[in-house]
Amino acid sequence: MSIAAVLISLLLSGAFIALDQAFRIESIITSACAYTPAIYPIEFLKNAMVYYLAVFVLYIFRLIRIENPRKFLVISALGLLFYSVYSAFYAHISLIKLAAVPCRIWLHHVIENVSGLITLALPLWFLWRITQKKSINGFYGLHARNLTPLRYIDVMLLVVAAMYFAMHLPGLAEYYPVLDNSYFRVCAAYFQVPKWLTALGFEVSYALDFVWVELFFRGFLVLGMLRFLGKDAILPMAVLYVVIHFGKPIPEVISSFFGGYLLGVVAYHTQHIRAGILLHIVLAMSAEIFAILMRSY
Repeated sequence: MSIAAVLISLLLSGAFIALDQAFRIESIITSACAYTPAIYPIEFLKNAMVYYLAVFVLYIFRLIRIENPRKFLVISALGLLFYSVYSAFYAHISLIKLAAVPCRIWLHHVIENVSGLITLALPLWFLWRITQKKSINGFYGLHARNLTPLRYIDVMLLVVAAMYFAMHLPGLAEYYPVLDNSYFRVCAAYFQVPKWLTALGFEVSYALDFVWVELFFRGFLVLGMLRFLGKDAILPMAVLYVVIHFGKPIPEVISSFFGGYLLGVVAYHTQHIRAGILLHIVLAMSAEIFAILMRSY
């Protein structure tokens, strides 16, 4: 992977960020199409455009090679379709309307977080079984082979320290904790249970959501695309990873390229996504805890 390829991918990510900041494209799409059938094709077209444009730009500069282009397009498009359904999924809304009003928002967030098992993980599993079972180390890197407990403890401590300082950047302290958006206190009061119980239920589902994210980005888009794009599969993934962070604080959006790239490199060299899942959860939980502590004081 050349420095030029990384720089071009970074510039392309910067261009997408600038466009979104200037025209609020993500905000317009969300406000106009969220929770309507139109959101699914729109999300797919957006994700496909970003991903394939990144591949195309690297290809025309001869910084990436594509083996078996037709098969690459078919398999990658299916994966992008599955991810688009997962990211915009709202079919559970009809079920939530049957729940008690004070718990609907909490239940919405929890189901939304765990729904990736059905909307993303399961379809990807079928795709892996049919097309790439023999060529990939486990289910897109999701396996327990060569498991070494506490192997990444030093990196985890570094991530926690980095998040502590990051929480002082503009927008992050206001955006987190996402727990507050779940109305866990209202739901706890309705059921007359301790608030920590509904808070824990939300946070567990929130952590689980990162399994689906890592499975797709570092699993499918990196390990799953290696036989088509080689190790350069990391770069289009990193560009798309930036775009899916639109709507979050700008420091998080910008840093997502570097985070996505580094996790992609780790997945490539280790041939699994355990490190990405672990570090992603540690990062997210650190943001939650530090945000809560900062608001307490």
